[in-house]
Amino acid sequence: MIDLLVISIKEISNLLGINTKIILSSSLKQNKFTAQKRILDYVKQLNGKQYINFIGGSHLYDKKLFEENSIKLKFLKNNSHKHSKISILHTLAKYGLKETKNNFIKNYELVE
Repeated sequence: MIDLLVISIKEISNLLGINTKIILSSSLKQNKFTAQKRILDYVKQLNGKQYINFIGGSHLYDKKLFEENSIKLKFLKNNSHKHSKISILHTLAKYGLKETKNNFIKNYELVE
């Protein structure tokens, strides 16, 4: 199942012109931390400087903890109220690739 999910994520990213490396957490050194401390450890293992999560999970993170670890914490926010609760798969299926790229992707922004 994980293989199908990874392939799906990579294919959708390619279709949308999103060029980012996909790294499975299972490929990293596992730790005994939980929640945001686990995320911080993964970011550090990858020598990352920032962590981005969807805005809906913002209440799960302590910005000060990330700052203390020199990692910027940002959230991906959808500014379209009409389409804020639907998945990218739903959007692609309903509106097609061209309209998704031209009218939906631009509705997202990174916020702190």
